[in-house]
Amino acid sequence: MAFMTANYVARETGWAMRGWGHGDRATSERFRSPQTFAGRFEALLKDVRPLGFETIDLWGVHLHPEWATDPTLDLAGATDVVSGRAAARKLIRDGAIGTVRAVYAEANWGRIESWHPSPQGLYGVGAVVDVGIYPLTILTAMFGPARRVVAYGTILERERITIDHATFLLETPDFNVALVELESGVVVRLTATFWVRAGKTGRPRRAGAFAAHVVEILDAIARSASDGAAVEVGSHFEPPSPLEWAGS
Repeated sequence: MAFMTANYVARETGWAMRGWGHGDRATSERFRSPQTFAGRFEALLKDVRPLGFETIDLWGVHLHPEWATDPTLDLAGATDVVSGRAAARKLIRDGAIGTVRAVYAEANWGRIESWHPSPQGLYGVGAVVDVGIYPLTILTAMFGPARRVVAYGTILERERITIDHATFLLETPDFNVALVELESGVVVRLTATFWVRAGKTGRPRRAGAFAAHVVEILDAIARSASDGAAVEVGSHFEPPSPLEWAGS
């Protein structure tokens, strides 16, 4: 299990984040300087280690392809930051767990109004976009692009109450289930909800196509859930190469 450093994005705004864009910009500005990156990255790891995690899932703005340099990539690659997803990808590619035919992905973020001071924005974009994007990105990187999506979404509890006791109403589904058929034949069952809590990668050209493909999957999930019909996924990308240590 890995700690997702996205949990610390709001910290760079003094825990007063006004949406992910605000937090991402603040975090990127703090980490982008090559002169201070090493110290700040090590401080990030020191905050995570006492929580009991041996690996982290590094949020993009902590090491963004637009400003990452060889030294900063080497620094990150020399730590345990990459071992979670990269190790899993190596095991799958080496056939250590046999042929993968189906993947069950859970992104259940719980009632975020119980802790987030301004949850309306996150509820507005919905759980698929806010948290479902993480397993979709990981799985399409491992198994390749998607080709077809069938989805269902509903609002389980429309009226929510903030920690300041203000009432607001949901307009976007807080419970989503999607079936995503990948080009490789792997089938993904993704659940994304706001209900139950239960080396070197800087390749901007590929990253752009990859990111666009994941966004198309998100849109297909939303349209399928709304229209009640399957939605074809047309874009393509070249899966990113594994990190050097995981490629052997």
